[in-house]
Amino acid sequence: MYGNSHLTRGCEEWITDELLKIMKLAHWKDTMKEKKQLSVRELTTRALEIDRKLKRHCPDVPEIHDNVSKTIDAFKALPQPELIRSLSWPLCIAGSMATEDQQAAFLEITTKAKIHRYPFGSSNHALAIIQECWRMRDDENLADGNVDWMVAMRNLGLNVLLA
Repeated sequence: MYGNSHLTRGCEEWITDELLKIMKLAHWKDTMKEKKQLSVRELTTRALEIDRKLKRHCPDVPEIHDNVSKTIDAFKALPQPELIRSLSWPLCIAGSMATEDQQAAFLEITTKAKIHRYPFGSSNHALAIIQECWRMRDDENLADGNVDWMVAMRNLGLNVLLA
């Protein structure tokens, strides 16, 4: 299930590892939710561990730019664009790290996936978070421009778990 997916092909090892951790966490969350044993504390702890690793890499780093481009290619290679709707967390992470020249590609991907037709789905929340990251990064009033998905969620007043 977590092996050689289209999503991780061509990425640097550290980003592949983190994407796999994200996918495993989503699976764990779904399993615990089905069993009615989901611990929000445990989920938050696991998510923050992944986030700390990702925060060590800023979107302006060429390696991040390259890996976001590879992720865009992987999303575009999916056999059906609608599959993106089931990859909300990877979409959110990669999209929130997209640089200005990569943003149009994410908008194209989300348009083809018809995310706007499903206003209550987690993929729609992911898109809102992505766009808030971009907006905040472009805001000249923000001192360091270091905006990530957690900052964007907080700014939007969202408290959702993306699957």
